[in-house]
Amino acid sequence: MRQPLRLWLMLGVSLSTSACTGAMASTSAEVEPKGGVTGFVYHQSDVQTMPDTPYTRGLVIGIDVAAWNTLRERLGLTGEFSRNHFNLSSELYETAIAARADIGENGRYHLQLPPGDHILCLGNLPVPPVDESRYPVAVNGCARAAVPKAGLRLDFYVGIGGVRAVTP
Repeated sequence: MRQPLRLWLMLGVSLSTSACTGAMASTSAEVEPKGGVTGFVYHQSDVQTMPDTPYTRGLVIGIDVAAWNTLRERLGLTGEFSRNHFNLSSELYETAIAARADIGENGRYHLQLPPGDHILCLGNLPVPPVDESRYPVAVNGCARAAVPKAGLRLDFYVGIGGVRAVTP
């Protein structure tokens, strides 16, 4: 009687391992680019013993480079992309934004953008603006990205130095 039980236990372990492996494969496949830009947004810890933590709210916006140049001029923005902080009015939000993606569980986002050069900005970290009807986005920093046709994997780290974009 012990042999069938042993066989069942081996089969059960094998099926459980397959199920876990399948789950891990689907999780990693979810972050692969499928057109546009896909990745994670993290708060970068400045303490060596504390890990970076994912944001679970906020958004990523994509702005075409030509629209960005107009926006920068209109808002009087200067300096590095990573340190640009500004509130985007409803009017500018409607005219300048090419795409928007909410930051979801575990810091994951997927931004549908056509291939080309874009400025990607993080907004509403960690909370949205006080008056969202007038200013739907409070931008926390930006990065420039060339999005290929096949898509791009791009992770963001927000810390003392501003916003840093990394292709893992």
